[in-house]
Amino acid sequence: MKHRNPTTLLVVLVAFAVLATACGPSARVKTLRAGLVTLNAARDGIDAYDADRDAAFTERAGKAATKDDLDKLTAEIATHRKARAAAQAALLAAYAALSLAATLDDDPSLRAALAAVGELGKAYDALRGATAPTTSRKVTP
Repeated sequence: MKHRNPTTLLVVLVAFAVLATACGPSARVKTLRAGLVTLNAARDGIDAYDADRDAAFTERAGKAATKDDLDKLTAEIATHRKARAAAQAALLAAYAALSLAATLDDDPSLRAALAAVGELGKAYDALRGATAPTTSRKVTP
């Protein structure tokens, strides 16, 4: 399964922030729509990365030769699950903030949505950094 390039996610997040800086009524609506597309792309990227990591963990579990190998793998899976939970929580928070910004017509709610999208970017980077592939199988970013 191919992943979106993490740089692409960063570019999309920055573009979202730039679009939101000059929000009149129609620009605000466009920004909110772009935000929804961004969040959906981030959700898909997290899901794809998670699926590949699960497959890699399964592959490594089948090749584990010792209890020590399995213990190390178990620790890696726990780290991955913790980072994945943080990324999923950040995604839900960003969706909630975007929904609130769509409901309210004020700058603070839009700034909060932008901040939540920024936190999602950090959580996504943390997920990828915490659980970098350790098999010979190439996971394409």
